Amino acid sequence: MKLLSILHPSDPDRIIIIKLFFIVLTACILINGARLASSDEIAVFRLAESIVENGALSVPPDTPNASAYEARYFIWYEIGSTLLIIPFYLLGKIIVSILSMDSGSASLLLRAIVSLMGAIMGAFLVVIMYKLGRLFKFSIRIASFLTLALIFSTFLFPYLKSIIRDMILAVVLTGTVYYLIRYRSENQRNGYLLSAGILAGMGILVKITFLLYLPWLLMYAVITLRIKNWKSFAAIGMPLLFAAAVMGLYNFLRFGNLIDMGYHGGTSFPTPLFTGLFGLLLSPGKGFFWYAPLCLLLLWSLPPFFRKHRAEALLITALFLTTLFLHAKYFSWGGDGSWGPRYLVVILPLAVITIGEWLSRASVTQMRLAYALVLIGIIIQIGGVAVYQGNYLRKTGEYPFTRSFTDPEFMYRTHFIPNYSPITGHWLMLMDNLENHLRGNIPYIKPDPEYAGQRIPLDDTARNQLLQTLDFWFMYALYAGYPAVPVALAVVLLTGIIFYQFFSFYRYLSQIHKRQVA
Repeated sequence: MKLLSILHPSDPDRIIIIKLFFIVLTACILINGARLASSDEIAVFRLAESIVENGALSVPPDTPNASAYEARYFIWYEIGSTLLIIPFYLLGKIIVSILSMDSGSASLLLRAIVSLMGAIMGAFLVVIMYKLGRLFKFSIRIASFLTLALIFSTFLFPYLKSIIRDMILAVVLTGTVYYLIRYRSENQRNGYLLSAGILAGMGILVKITFLLYLPWLLMYAVITLRIKNWKSFAAIGMPLLFAAAVMGLYNFLRFGNLIDMGYHGGTSFPTPLFTGLFGLLLSPGKGFFWYAPLCLLLLWSLPPFFRKHRAEALLITALFLTTLFLHAKYFSWGGDGSWGPRYLVVILPLAVITIGEWLSRASVTQMRLAYALVLIGIIIQIGGVAVYQGNYLRKTGEYPFTRSFTDPEFMYRTHFIPNYSPITGHWLMLMDNLENHLRGNIPYIKPDPEYAGQRIPLDDTARNQLLQTLDFWFMYALYAGYPAVPVALAVVLLTGIIFYQFFSFYRYLSQIHKRQVA
């Protein structure tokens, strides 16, 4: 299947892709929080748990974002995310069954293994992003730069610690666009259309709003790719029909209705358009350009990209504006509580790739500007990676929520007041917690078997100490009382592997550049 061909490019691209894949995979494993804490994550995890353990689609009554139907509870969310995490859940069950530990620790370890899906998705996104850059005829250096910049210098990076749907959608949408473009550039093989259809179908199963992208994707396929024969239509259409059938069956099994998604009063679009647009693009708490500084270059990069790749530029613009205007009107436009404009994660890779045309013609000074923006972005993301967003919201008093999502003053401070922006707030919290750690004030957080089935399996005392934590798996291991030496050795080993891979990648890239110059 052509879906797998993305991992088998010709040299030197193959070597670059392998190196990038493992750099990002190991980096994401190192910074992983080994936890599922958001309502979205808990909901899809509970469904996976119910399917594996009970063979049922219903979930416990205390599951976040669930609707009642005939005395049973079902989560609002589509089935796609759960299908993706079930293999990780099964792997976790095997590991937990081998190890001897109490139920509280077993519950946390199981969630930690499931959370690794984010690292795997990030590593595959790297492959797609790099290959997409090469399809646009960007040099190896530019394609590599854009790929690493996307991962480490934008608000996507903290989400690779999670299993949220928006991160998954970023992978499948970018992959769908990649295969559509590849269809045109490589002898119009229907296998590429099939791969695009499979990824788009998965997008529908992950989040129903992916349907809004289909008109633009199909329009691009018909007009630009000039798809006419029935085999080509079947290649891209059959996976979409299959996804629709799975979604209909899933809805029928839950609510006895093929089109009932379960969002019973759980969604609306009352936000004033200007408020949502300003919030998503420029607000200090959620602004797209603050959380992805490299994207400031879009102001200069879009014109040359339009001139060179007009059809693709129109497609990406349509996808970006669809995402932006849909969520600007959404009652929870900020995707709270989350890091940056969570709902724009899905379009972020395609936005970043358009910068490549400008970079390909950039002067030394312009490249230095790009490097500076990437460095600023990396510094910003460190705060998002090291401090869990929910802890910051608790510290500022924004959570637990005291106002409804439709209240104009809902999370007003962290959305619109610079002093409370998570960009600076997370860094201040990080420095405070680091200082306390260096003074020996390290929290002790031991899982409590009594709370094993709860969203956060800790007692009240341990939960209060979460505000003093650093959001890394190895720190949680120390907080739980595990021996420091093996934990430290694991961190040193992973860090060493990452540095070795990066410098190996850098040397190889330099060798390629020298050969090209010569």
